[in-house]
Formats: sequence, C-alpha cells, structure tokens
Amino acid sequence: MMSFQTIRKQTQDILTFGLLARLLNFLKGVLLAFFIGATFRTDTYLVAFSASVFLIGIVADSLIVSLIPIYHQIDRRDGKKGRFEFTHNLISYWTILGLVLMILNFILAPAIVRLFGPGFGPEGYNQSVRLFMYGAPIVMAHVYRAIFGGYLQSQHLFRAGAKGGVANALIYIVYLTLLSRFFGLEGLMITGIIAVGAQAYMLAKPVFKKQGYRYKPILMTKDRNIIRLNRFLFPIVIGLGINQLNQAVDNAVGSFLAEGTIAELTYAKDIIDLFVGVVVMALVTAIFPVISEKDHRIDKEEVDQSLRYSLRLITMVVVPATVMLLVMAEPIVRMFYQRGEFTTQATEATALLLVYYSIGIIGMSLMLLVTRLYYANENTTMPIFIAAFALVLNLILNIVLVLLMGPGGIALGSSLSVIIVAIYGVYDLDKRMDFLQWKDLTLRSLKVILAGVMMASVLVITMSSVTYYLGETLLASIVMVVLGAVLGLGTFFGVVFVTRA
Repeated sequence: MMSFQTIRKQTQDILTFGLLARLLNFLKGVLLAFFIGATFRTDTYLVAFSASVFLIGIVADSLIVSLIPIYHQIDRRDGKKGRFEFTHNLISYWTILGLVLMILNFILAPAIVRLFGPGFGPEGYNQSVRLFMYGAPIVMAHVYRAIFGGYLQSQHLFRAGAKGGVANALIYIVYLTLLSRFFGLEGLMITGIIAVGAQAYMLAKPVFKKQGYRYKPILMTKDRNIIRLNRFLFPIVIGLGINQLNQAVDNAVGSFLAEGTIAELTYAKDIIDLFVGVVVMALVTAIFPVISEKDHRIDKEEVDQSLRYSLRLITMVVVPATVMLLVMAEPIVRMFYQRGEFTTQATEATALLLVYYSIGIIGMSLMLLVTRLYYANENTTMPIFIAAFALVLNLILNIVLVLLMGPGGIALGSSLSVIIVAIYGVYDLDKRMDFLQWKDLTLRSLKVILAGVMMASVLVITMSSVTYYLGETLLASIVMVVLGAVLGLGTFFGVVFVTRA
C-alpha cells in the first residue's frame, strides 16, 4: 500500500516539470502584457478565451477526477484487459459528446459571450464573439487530454502530464514572440487549440507506447462503468463549475469598470498561481489517487498521517508566499510586467489587486485539497454545497466591496469568500474523518505566524534599504525581489527550524 512517503516522492516528480511549466506559463503572461498590455483588446480576448474553455475545462477536469476511482475498481475486478475495454468505449463515447459540445459552442456563441462580458459595448462584444468562434474546436483537445490524463493518474503516472504543461506554454511563447504581430488575437485563440492538442498527444503517447493500448471503435452507452462514471461525473461537474463561476463573476463585474480591469485581475492572479500553484497542485494531484485507493476505516492511521503531512506542506508554501506578496506586491508586478504596453499606472493597479488576492491564498490552497478529499471518499454532495456557498458569498462581497472600493473589491471579495468556505470545509472534513490533532495544529500555527511576522520585518527593511539607494526603478525591483526572497525565506524557514514548526 502507498503511504505519505509515496505522496512526497510523486510530488517531487511532478514538481520537476511542473515548476518549469508554471514559469513558462508566467512568461507567457509577461509576453502577453508586453505585446498586448492591459487594454480593451486584451479584455475581449480574455473573455472570449475563458468563455470558450469554461464548460469543457470543467468537464475535462471533472472527468480526470471521476476516472481515477473508476479505473481503480476496474483494475481490481478485471485487470488490464478490463481497463483497455473501458478505454475503447470511453474514447468513442466522449468523442461524440465532444463534437456535440463543439457544435453548440458555435451556435450559442453570441449568448455565451454576452453572459461572460455583460458590460461590453457593441465593438467589444462583436470582437469577443468572433474570437470565441475561432477557439471552439478546443473542446476536442480537452476531451482527449482528460481521458488519457485520468488513465495515467489512476496508474500513478504523472510525468507525461507535467511535460504536457511545458509543451503547452512553449507553444504560446513561440507564437507571442514570433507570430503575434502577424496573426493577432485570432491566431492566439488558434494557438490555444494547438497547445492543448500537444498536451493531449503527450498524455496519449505513454498509454499507447508503454501501456500497449490500441484503440478499438466500441460504443456501449449502457456499459456499467460508463453509467457509474456519469453518476460520479455529474455532481463533480456541478461542483467544479460553480468554482469556475467565481472567476467568471470577477470578470463579469470587472467588465462594468474601467478598460483593462479584467486584464489587471488576470495578471494579478497569474502571479499568485506562479507562487503557490506549483507545489499545491502537485501535492493535490499526487495525493488524490493514493487516498482514493484506501478505505479510511482500515488504513486510518496511514491516511491521517498523509493528510496532516499535506496540510503542513501547504502551510509551508502558502504563508511565506502570502507574506512576500503582501509586502512586495508593487516591485514584483513592476519586475514581471512593466515594459512595452504595460504602463506605470497598470503596475500600480495590478499591485493593489495582487495584495487583495494574496490574502485568499490560504483559502484557495485548502479548498483544492479539501475538495479532492471529499471526492476520494466518493462524497460528491459536500463539494457542491461548499462551491455554491463560495459562489454566493463571492457575488455578494464583490458587489458590495466594488461599490466601496472599486476594482480592489473584486479581489478582496474573492479572497474573503474562499477563506470562509475553506475554514468550514476543513472543519466539516475533520468531523467526518477525525484526522486533525487540534492541540498540535494550534501550536504549529502560532510558530508559523511568528515566522511570517519575522519574515515581513526583514522584507520591509530590505525594501526600504534598496529604495534608498536605487529608487523605484526596474533594477531596484529586481534587487528587492531577489534579495527579499533570499533573506525573507531564509528568515522564515530559519524560525520554522528553530521552533520545530
């Protein structure tokens, strides 16, 4: 049986390529800011792209999560032969569904874009509809990415997925640096199809080459595994769909504000993803197949140990990242984005949004883990309730805080809503699984908070010293961020080590 040591090893394996993929994705965002900036045109592209991948992205991610326990059950019952037969049927079944979804995207394009960008005028609306239709075929690429991704993860094989993320980002970077000036935003939408297609290919390759799989055109809609998959998939789609609606809510509210607001929100969230997405997603991806294989009643001690280890790792990533972003938001944004079409005013606006979004990092990270833990125990009801609760809170807080604070209210509302819901999710999960040791958790939390305060003090001193000698230049920002990261993280982990947090 697999233990938390296995989770640690798999997390490290995913990080090998995952970190590179995240860095390249962030570079993609930097290039997008350089060549396009935070403008009206950027807003139309971001709305069109998010709309084109909204439904299929939810379905694809839900399919990956749903397939893992299904494949585990098939392996125990029918072995490799049963797994292959199910995969034949799965590919046929979802190819048909994917084509239907793609056609619906073309037909419903005007209504979908209006839903995602209600504040756009005629020009922005028409451009977004056109871009959306260019990106409609991305549905099929996501379908195959999900099928082969779910297959590999059920076998605890993660490297191909991480490599696919690298390939995806590289394709965007090549387009932005060499071709964007010739083919514009339309070409960027088509590049998205090619990038996801490359991911699907890299996931399919080891299934065919190393697993020995060969597709046979079989379609049995009443197969018991397909029926079980659909029953498991539907509530997960709803749960993940509600989560994705939070981003759509942010963009929809942002579309009523000043031009460039949606782009600034996106750039701020990209920075957060760079800081915490690598480790947190690697951990969640690695732990889900392990926990889904176990019966908590039989393997309770091992599962509890793995869960506590996962929470500690998340904390050790999230707290220093949050402190760094809160204290050094402006130099970080200036270092990454302020060049080309990205102005000083855009830097100041994005930095403020980054501060507010960073407050919610702990909630975002915990929700990724909590949701997967519910799914691992085949509880698909609570994630829907939690996601719906978060959506309602986010919508209410967004509207109220935007009226009081402007664009910053969108980011702060999102952060507060996810923190509240994450706290509830952890509490409810512990009631069901009884895996937390509250006395130990409280003591560790106090030690980590102390380490965070010490780190913040070092960062403030570093910023003041660098600004005094170098001013607020790009060079000063680079020196601040690099020196702050070294001294700040050194301080944080030094305190953690001394206090044995």
